[in-house]
Amino acid sequence: MSRCRVVLLAIPTLVLSLSCVWLPFHTDAGGSDTQAKDLNLEFNPEGCELPCVWGITPGQTEINEALDIVTSTVPDEQIGGPIGTFWIRDSNENQVFIELHQSGPQNVELVSQITVLMPYGGNLGTLGDFLGAGYHPSQVFRGDINPPNEVNLLITFDQDGLVVEIHDTQISPKSFVTTLYVLDPDLSAILVVKDLPEISWIGFAPAEDYLNLPSPPE
Repeated sequence: MSRCRVVLLAIPTLVLSLSCVWLPFHTDAGGSDTQAKDLNLEFNPEGCELPCVWGITPGQTEINEALDIVTSTVPDEQIGGPIGTFWIRDSNENQVFIELHQSGPQNVELVSQITVLMPYGGNLGTLGDFLGAGYHPSQVFRGDINPPNEVNLLITFDQDGLVVEIHDTQISPKSFVTTLYVLDPDLSAILVVKDLPEISWIGFAPAEDYLNLPSPPE
């Protein structure tokens, strides 16, 4: 079976003085063991469950429509940098950074990726939120920023083109998600994670076990 690969685009350097953030996911009580349940970011408008972010869904929302949503719902002083980059506040008045990316030539009018960033100790829920909602790890990439006794993992799922980034000394259901990437699922199969080695998913384990894993053979 061919593997799906994704691209993670770099978000611009952000101001260093950011507050820690807690943004829990809300999991729909419905669903089944074979179909992922709805996950809703705390700050999302009503009815906007992942892969929708701030009323925008990669692969469905046109870029002009997305920019209209941003300019009509986000204060001007919170929009800046590259087109489609803005920040909002959660219910605790902490900052959430969001960046929109545009599709390639074949779908240039659509949003292809949304990056949601909670830097410097903030998080976007936990790995357990995704696993408990029925999301199954598909690929795992080891990031190149590994503080002492910690591992940086980027985990793709087999639904909705979602990728989460976690940093932890022990990979567990409590591992915080610090960055969320939401991709157009129709485009993700032809894209790659640049320069990041792919490793195996071994479940809940110490960071050292993931740091010692070799990349699978080609």
